[in-house]
Amino acid sequence: MTNTLLDKWCGQPWLHATYFLGIVMLNVLIINWGVWDVPQKLMCLLAVFLPLHVFEELTWPNGFHFMMNKLIQKSDNPLAYPENKLTDMVTNFGAEIMFIALTFLTPMLGNKGVIFIIFFGIGETFVHTLFSVITYRHYRSKGKKTLYSPGLVTAWCLLLEAAIYGIYWFITLTDDASTANNDPNFTGVNAFLLTLVTCGIYGIYWNYKIGKEMFEANQKRGITASDNS
Repeated sequence: MTNTLLDKWCGQPWLHATYFLGIVMLNVLIINWGVWDVPQKLMCLLAVFLPLHVFEELTWPNGFHFMMNKLIQKSDNPLAYPENKLTDMVTNFGAEIMFIALTFLTPMLGNKGVIFIIFFGIGETFVHTLFSVITYRHYRSKGKKTLYSPGLVTAWCLLLEAAIYGIYWFITLTDDASTANNDPNFTGVNAFLLTLVTCGIYGIYWNYKIGKEMFEANQKRGITASDNS
């Protein structure tokens, strides 16, 4: 059977393209480091970190595909389905393209992108940690001695770190806006916890509130400013 262009693309080419895009975005980040604000830097970092995460999952040491099918989805043919080369390509390469697009759309999206980064980093770390525990429990009797599974290191060391810095920035920005407007009821920790428990929904109001706080603070100081809330 002759392989189609899609068959060939779903082999190694999309992986190489993903890694190449990661290198490109690293250079873009370096060039724009002194120009971009924190939300845009963090989103670009996500576009840099994802290819490294994919590399750990699917190139070296590899095995995430098998783990998902065998242990999580109980497939009787874990090398073939339900996760396969096509789904790997769509989810991972598609995510990289989305992160690149969001990097350049961040000036229009405002601070909401940071909330996405926080949830993505925490979610990936939680899922990979859970998968690692399941893998360890399954193969412990066969000699497995560590909790490691493909994707765990980059989840903890890269994606979670981006999320943690996003949390720090979120809380600091909120507290600074609250202090500037003398509004003790609008605190960073409370705003973050509300965003967390509402799965990001409160973050929509938070983004509006930040703009309103800064506008009112400028008005009190007689500074002319537009209401961007």
